Amino acid sequence: MAHFAASVALRLGERETAISILAGAVDAQPWRTSEAMRVYDLACGLDEKTSPLPGSLAILLYCFNKAEELDATLGSLHRSELHG
Repeated sequence: MAHFAASVALRLGERETAISILAGAVDAQPWRTSEAMRVYDLACGLDEKTSPLPGSLAILLYCFNKAEELDATLGSLHRSELHG
């Protein structure tokens, strides 16, 4: 729920609200690593960085019974600048 609420806040241009929502979720439940990493990226401005990562990259996808999601993800990856 926190991830969704933060995403909505970001789309509305409310960056500090998004950070606050995610930080609150992490404070209440410190094991929420996805939210913790998102807070860090937002606070450091890493979410807006678009330069390619150095070196090789591996992307692991869970795809059992997820044909539509897999198709969308692979299409997005193909359109990205991750490959040369």
